[in-house]
Amino acid sequence: MRLVEAAAAPTDRPVKITVRKLLEWWGESRRTAEAIERIQGDLTKAGLTTEPLFTKVWIDHLVALVPQAPHIKAPVDDRRDVTLRIGHLASANRKPETARLNEPLMDAITRMGANRHSQLAVLGENGSVEGALSEGGIMRAFARGPAETVADATESARLVRGEEHVLELLDVVERNGFVIVVDREAQPVGLVTAAELLAEFVTRHRPILTVASIELHIRQRVSTRVDPNEIAKFRPRWARGDPSVFPTLGQYPDLLAKAPNWDALDWRIDKTYFLNTLRKVARIRNDLAHFEADPLTESQLQLIDSFLTVLLDLTQK
Repeated sequence: MRLVEAAAAPTDRPVKITVRKLLEWWGESRRTAEAIERIQGDLTKAGLTTEPLFTKVWIDHLVALVPQAPHIKAPVDDRRDVTLRIGHLASANRKPETARLNEPLMDAITRMGANRHSQLAVLGENGSVEGALSEGGIMRAFARGPAETVADATESARLVRGEEHVLELLDVVERNGFVIVVDREAQPVGLVTAAELLAEFVTRHRPILTVASIELHIRQRVSTRVDPNEIAKFRPRWARGDPSVFPTLGQYPDLLAKAPNWDALDWRIDKTYFLNTLRKVARIRNDLAHFEADPLTESQLQLIDSFLTVLLDLTQK
């Protein structure tokens, strides 16, 4: 592979590439367990790794392909990392608007209003984060008396690193309204608000609800129209004798591929299209069942949304 060959060639300047572009070299769009294992395996064979590790950062974060230290074992266990980290969020990698401690407070307030920011990261002389300027902090400062500079309204802020776990910070974000993401030198690299965190969870969980709705619609139609003896053949082996257990989403295509079972549904739709799309939905469902750092692609979202629309049309007729 040309990318690996270029990165492995002796040079003082390492190859730098975004995680998204790195995935594309292997024909991937998301960091699934299989994709991570394959990419790490190929990099290890070439004596390479990424700095930082491409599994730990945002998908559009820039990583460098660098030589792997011979005494360090390849991080193959990263493919089993089931943790959503702050660094995986887009807003954690979008440099926030900032203010300086000694600048006029009205200048910072004007900038906040013009850009519709509710918070600014406040920087000290060396550029490190010293606190935050927020709408609430400004109101409290004016309530105390005259406030001339940003320092008069600056309050403490929770600083976090990109590798920290999102779930462990939920209470902090809810209580404070935001956290500031910093690098090793305490320089600001992002700012995550409670609203952005909520939007992230909605983005990641809506596909789960969509696929669950698809499965329920198919299950209902099959359970009321297909011969129970046929359904029993496609139950998981551990539940072959339990009529309360239904086939998995991935087993329905095989069940419905049999002409009598398909005909029993009485759905006026192309069988080949339906079964092929259902198989794709089942693969997406398997991806969702195993945590991945990246949300579904737009094409995957469009596929499950449109298939659910088709099912709703079929079941309402």
